[in-house]
Amino acid sequence: MMQLVKSSWILHLSCNKRRIAPIAALLSAILHPSIFPNLELHQANEKGPGPLKWFVENLLNEGSKSPRTIRLAALHLSGLWLMYPKTLKFYMEELKLLALYGSVAFDEDFESELSENHEARFEVSMLAQSPDREFTEVFINTELYARVSVAALFHQLKRLGTEEALQSGKLFLLKLLDSAVNDNDLSKELHKKYSSVHRRKVRVWQMICVLSHYVEEDIIEQVTSSVHICLYRNNLPAVRQFLETFAILIYLKFPTLAKEQLVPIFHDNEMRQQALSSYVFIAANVMLHSRELAVQRNHLNQLLPPIIPFLTSHHHSLRSFTQVYVI
Repeated sequence: MMQLVKSSWILHLSCNKRRIAPIAALLSAILHPSIFPNLELHQANEKGPGPLKWFVENLLNEGSKSPRTIRLAALHLSGLWLMYPKTLKFYMEELKLLALYGSVAFDEDFESELSENHEARFEVSMLAQSPDREFTEVFINTELYARVSVAALFHQLKRLGTEEALQSGKLFLLKLLDSAVNDNDLSKELHKKYSSVHRRKVRVWQMICVLSHYVEEDIIEQVTSSVHICLYRNNLPAVRQFLETFAILIYLKFPTLAKEQLVPIFHDNEMRQQALSSYVFIAANVMLHSRELAVQRNHLNQLLPPIIPFLTSHHHSLRSFTQVYVI
């Protein structure tokens, strides 16, 4: 199988232009639904990665220079992963690459090839079905598509509800949180607005928000630990808003954690003021949006008193958040 995969890859690289039809034909031939669920073709051994894993790694590596390749790969792979979620555990790095991908916004020839070239339309129709056809139609020719396909995939996997699907979502969530904490780029505090680092940080927290439904008791400690580390760091507002949103979703899902984790923070004199303003915002939204009246009353009794002293803060955003939500 490895010989077939490598021969096909050499043939692909020999093509000077990346036309839709040959790329789609390559994908549907090598990543065929009849062999994709065979775990041995994905697993690493003493010789290296399995043949399909090797193919996907090289495909996405090339896709970093060819937006057309990565969009068609995202379309086909997301469909296959939805059909066979047990294979997802072998592709956490590739999922992360797709989730953070950003490149050329529009491929002028892409639409024309699909509309005018019957062979291209046919080969694309042979690819695995996208997790969300409507999203595919809207985003397929945009730089958002790789990220949208991953988001749609995990949304559908959550609805699927199988143990394999849920475990895959948890694994990917923890993978992204670990990257947000430890990755050289994603953990940077000093970066320019709209820089590549800034955009990657926004993308990773957007995807983490999408994955918030996968947080359960068995991983909640790991999740909140990573969130607190990231909240304490300096981040631009476009990043912080997704961090705060994710934290709000977690505390609404696990209301007992609000008292355990948020109240001590408001009594920590060493806490950065930017982080404090985020925690005030988080606590206020937890108080406002708790669905059960009894839980909301508990939150008001536990979270409102420690917030009141920040009315006198000289830090503009902290004081403003406190004033607005106390009112």
